[in-house]
Amino acid sequence: MDISGADALRVLTLVRELEDADAVGELQERALPGLLGLIPADGAQAYRLSADGVGDLVALSLPQESFHEDPMVIYDHPLDHPLTDVMLETPTPEAWRVSDVAGDRQWQRTHCYNLDFRPFGMRRHLVASAGSDMSVVAGYALTRSGGDFSERERDLFGFAQIQLPLRRGPCVSGSSCVCWPPSPLTWQGGTSVVSPPWTRTGGRTPSTPLPPGCWPS
Repeated sequence: MDISGADALRVLTLVRELEDADAVGELQERALPGLLGLIPADGAQAYRLSADGVGDLVALSLPQESFHEDPMVIYDHPLDHPLTDVMLETPTPEAWRVSDVAGDRQWQRTHCYNLDFRPFGMRRHLVASAGSDMSVVAGYALTRSGGDFSERERDLFGFAQIQLPLRRGPCVSGSSCVCWPPSPLTWQGGTSVVSPPWTRTGGRTPSTPLPPGCWPS
């Protein structure tokens, strides 16, 4: 992954704009417009997918009409998306285009394309995963009605996704916390630019950066 200084600054700006989010849901809702500004696309999504259909499926979409109103309907047909197995079998953060693993003809023959993408006018899919435990995968995704995403856009999207928290976890005190990933955004030469999450003075003001992990929201 080769991220230019200009692109790193754009990601840094997006992350800084989200530092005061008080919950993962709020952060994801605010992150989607930023991701659409980072990489041109017709739709954006924050998702959490279970391979067996057990448990909650999370699919926050922007605009809302770019995906099913009830995302659980995707379990009504085979999960034959070309990236499903790749995502579930990859434990580390990664990003893929459908075209990285399947040609247009194969993609357009799937239930997923014909029932979950084509009805909304979408042809291209770019997915970033935070890593999977073989049963659940979560991350962000972008869709387009026109031309495919470039390799640069794929790598930039994956880099941005690494910086954004995707879940809540337990705090030592038993309360709910926002969990930030272990990889800080770094500038060329290894100098840290931003390392979320931040401690908060008076509830919202960023001050001293904390180590990666789960921190009170």
